Amino acid sequence: MIPERVLHPADEREAAQLLLAAQQAEDAVVPVGGATLLDVGNAPSRYAVAVATDRLTGIVEYNPGDLTIVVRAGTTLAEVEAELRPHRQFLSVQAPFPERATIGGTLAANVSGPLRLAYGSIRDAVIGTRVALPSGHVAKSGGRVVKNVAGYDLSKLFIGSFGTLGIIVEAAFKVFPLPLTRRALVVPAAGVSNAMDFAVGVARLGPGLLSLAVVNDRLAGVMQLEGASTIALLGGTAEATAELMAEICSQAPAQNVRVLDDSESDAVMQAMRDFPGRATVRLSARMSRPHVSAADSSSVEALSYPTIGTSFLFAPDWNGDNVTTLRRDAARSGGNVMVWRRSPALEHASTWGEVGTELTLMRAVKSVFDPQRIMSPGRFVGDI
Repeated sequence: MIPERVLHPADEREAAQLLLAAQQAEDAVVPVGGATLLDVGNAPSRYAVAVATDRLTGIVEYNPGDLTIVVRAGTTLAEVEAELRPHRQFLSVQAPFPERATIGGTLAANVSGPLRLAYGSIRDAVIGTRVALPSGHVAKSGGRVVKNVAGYDLSKLFIGSFGTLGIIVEAAFKVFPLPLTRRALVVPAAGVSNAMDFAVGVARLGPGLLSLAVVNDRLAGVMQLEGASTIALLGGTAEATAELMAEICSQAPAQNVRVLDDSESDAVMQAMRDFPGRATVRLSARMSRPHVSAADSSSVEALSYPTIGTSFLFAPDWNGDNVTTLRRDAARSGGNVMVWRRSPALEHASTWGEVGTELTLMRAVKSVFDPQRIMSPGRFVGDI
């Protein structure tokens, strides 16, 4: 879909005024950051104005001693990392293609990345936001310090809203010191199910695990690994990391562990970070078992985080029946499947799947923040 016009506000106040004018004219608005995830979700039912955040950029405030950073929404993740790196700190939030992915778009799409096991989701990293609303106001939630308990935590309301409530114009994050030592291990397994069993056992070993994932045969080939595997990223002091690595190696079948060098580790973690950028579906469940039969297909690439119940599958040949089958299996585990990026064969497949009684509340929230339904109308669940 092509908008009638593209607007580039210079600051948050101008962004809010543009939304107010759009509301008065009943023009539908879609916020645009780096456009790396712009095609995720439903196509909007109307689209008159694109509001780009490419002028809302820069680091507002960075306090290395307090481990906090405040960033405007159009700033890319790569720019934030470049600011943090000289201080040996990093942002735990990771998204595909960080050279283009913006802070605002990453928050709006609720993308966390491979480090979620150790550092939590993107919602856990945010300590405050500023959001331009269709009313012409800029709403503030949280603050710029980690210990902040004033008011309602509205930040979480906008994270994952896919631009349907307002435009995130600024966000404050807590950041983390880089581990003194990092090691990546790859443990091949006889199939995805065995790799998951091993991953669940490794997860019980406790602190020091930064990331834990399972890849199937097809994705392992793309990543130049030897078949279905468990991938573990370890970090901490040299002594603690060596001890944890030894424990994992002792539990591996036939002592079959590959320790990656720094360049190999960077390549594997980058591949995991970028994989959702081309994934067909995202599965969320209490356990990631529902996708095992699909992952055994030679035509599907699958990346799973068993301990947090999230999987991404790249299945370019799938049609609506494949998605329906996976949704049925996921529902048995209390989970759901979202069509993440559409192929032509999935043109008419439901994007979001089943939504429970929460939909009534979500529609009520939408009516409060966007009563004229101008913000990305129809893109979110229930055509919100």
